Amino acid sequence: MKYVIGQILGLLPTVCCIIGPFWKKKWQMMVNSAAANLMVALNFFMIGEFGPAVIINLVAVAQTLLAVRHCVKGTQSGKAEKIIFFVLYVGSGLLTYQKPLDLLPVLAAVLFMLSVFQKKEQGVRKYILCNACVWIIYGIIVGSTTIVANTCGAITTIVALYKYGKEQKTEQSASSI
Repeated sequence: MKYVIGQILGLLPTVCCIIGPFWKKKWQMMVNSAAANLMVALNFFMIGEFGPAVIINLVAVAQTLLAVRHCVKGTQSGKAEKIIFFVLYVGSGLLTYQKPLDLLPVLAAVLFMLSVFQKKEQGVRKYILCNACVWIIYGIIVGSTTIVANTCGAITTIVALYKYGKEQKTEQSASSI
């Protein structure tokens, strides 16, 4: 029963992954991401994959909430904050390391960390796309339903990159006239 509930929790982030890339503001993408990461952490825990995937997703929740705070206050993350999150991501991966597969969540975490530190929304989307691809591979290997969420997230991120990239080009050409 715990496994089934875990797999259902793995499907819930699909909604977040579909709508997340289309938020116009960075803080909105970050709130969405925090919700998705929390559900993914619960999914991996419930299906018995307690290791770097759970811890890294929980650290990601904390980082995204801090990023929301920065967005709202108009501040930037400092070097110390970046170093702390890098150490938390890599450290949690190394502390729970059991097999080479455990390195994939660490790679995904570093990509996620880089997305949060982007100033422009398109930069966030590019790193989120790379992050989703790594989580897809991990989800396939461990048999998690989060592959649905990450696949939807990757597809919608590609669409959002195209849509907002096209809008930016239109705005730039209009402002140069």
